[in-house]
Amino acid sequence: MAKSMKKVVGCPSCGVLEEFTAYPSIIIPTDRDMRDKVLDETLFFWRCGSCDYETQMVYSCLYQDKVRKFMIYVQPKDEDPAVLKQISVSGLEEIKKRIVTNIEELKEKVLILEAGLNDYATELVKVALTQVVTAKWGVTPEKSFYCGIDHDKNTIEYVFYLNEEDPPVYQGIKMDVYQASLQIVESIVTEEPNAFLRIDNGVAKEILETHQHMQQEQQTEQSEQEESNQ
Repeated sequence: MAKSMKKVVGCPSCGVLEEFTAYPSIIIPTDRDMRDKVLDETLFFWRCGSCDYETQMVYSCLYQDKVRKFMIYVQPKDEDPAVLKQISVSGLEEIKKRIVTNIEELKEKVLILEAGLNDYATELVKVALTQVVTAKWGVTPEKSFYCGIDHDKNTIEYVFYLNEEDPPVYQGIKMDVYQASLQIVESIVTEEPNAFLRIDNGVAKEILETHQHMQQEQQTEQSEQEESNQ
């Protein structure tokens, strides 16, 4: 069982102080029950015993998968960035190290890395699919997440949340798109620093911009070469 610690929190609704059990370190495969809490998104769930108010109590948590060799640090948005620097990464060059900020991102990253996928590439696919969903529904999704591979259809699947009122939209695309995205990533991201990294939509857009710039340079060089040969 994962090591736990007790915290006292004040209910945002009624103000009553309640005890909350936190799990600052999760190690897989030992803590398989904690993996279940991640996948059903209940790891940070808290309900007030006095008024039944429900919320996500996100706290610092290090999720480690020793079999698949990855680590994911949950860094609450209000946490001092210096806290993460206290985690030693010496000797962990072969371990993927990622940063997320909430349970949804943690679940997504676990699913991606467990499937042996490249999370840079899955983010590139997400950028492309976001454009498809936006054009189809006439609204830019508020958030989106990788949710699996459909092996029968040979597609990579994502879920998009248009807003809080409407049900989520599921959208898939052929794995060929993922493979093409992977080729782009491997041509640009040749080596990772030995540090915890946040791989998200912003990183994906930077990679796409770099790729487009490289393509433009190649086209320019090709045109100049053709002109010189005439």
